[in-house]
Amino acid sequence: MVLLSLAVLTILLSPIAKSQTTPLPVSTSVRKSFLGGSYVLQVRNTSNALLALWLEAKEKSYTFSLPPGTTKDIGWAQGFKFDANDAYFISGNGFDTLKQVMPSPDLSPYRIAFPPNGGLAISFSQSFLQNQLPKYLALPIKQSSRIVDVAVTDVPEITLKDGSDRVYANIPVHTSWVSGKAQIPMNAMVSFVPQFDPSSGKIVASSIKLENIQIEGIPGEWLNDLATVTNSILPLVFGSYQFCQLDKTVMKYIRFFNVQAIVVRGARLEVQFL
Repeated sequence: MVLLSLAVLTILLSPIAKSQTTPLPVSTSVRKSFLGGSYVLQVRNTSNALLALWLEAKEKSYTFSLPPGTTKDIGWAQGFKFDANDAYFISGNGFDTLKQVMPSPDLSPYRIAFPPNGGLAISFSQSFLQNQLPKYLALPIKQSSRIVDVAVTDVPEITLKDGSDRVYANIPVHTSWVSGKAQIPMNAMVSFVPQFDPSSGKIVASSIKLENIQIEGIPGEWLNDLATVTNSILPLVFGSYQFCQLDKTVMKYIRFFNVQAIVVRGARLEVQFL
């Protein structure tokens, strides 16, 4: 899960990790679980000494000893169900922290990576963002003015534009005139800036604005009023929208987080942490 995989930020930015300077003498590999549906992590001691190690992943910690030249399997039996793209940390007293990620399909809804600069990047596909919307939108949403009633009854359609720091959404809007005349459907294109909230550990929508309105058959003098009402409904549509919630392990280290940028790159929304 995305929520669990974001635990990679905990040790990456902790004071303990910064104080360590000796490479960890282990190698890792991954195999499919015999029970299916998950991975088993294999940790091998490449040194000539007994190692006292710990593993942190999926909001859990596990300590174990590893004799020279031996390999330890960590999976279901140790309480870990590793899925694609789950991140994990391994270390011990006096050693650097090894940061790695389970194999992930190319079309994964989310991806986690460790850039060369030592930070972390997590990216979301357009389909993932689209699937999150119904979880946080309480439809229908309605607003009225002296001229027109406006209602949003359908889930907006997310669009990612490469190189942009905004997410775009097309919203089908239903309008009905207070005078009782014809009901005319319209489409409103809106955009918002994804923003990380360190107090809650959420990535939320901010700076919501109306880009344009596509509608025919209404008097020109009513367009301004319609735009005003539509703008007033946007915070109700996206005001509580969040992409994900960081898990409890990550929240312990929230004061160390720093977001460098949130941009659309390669048709995916990428959040860059340092």
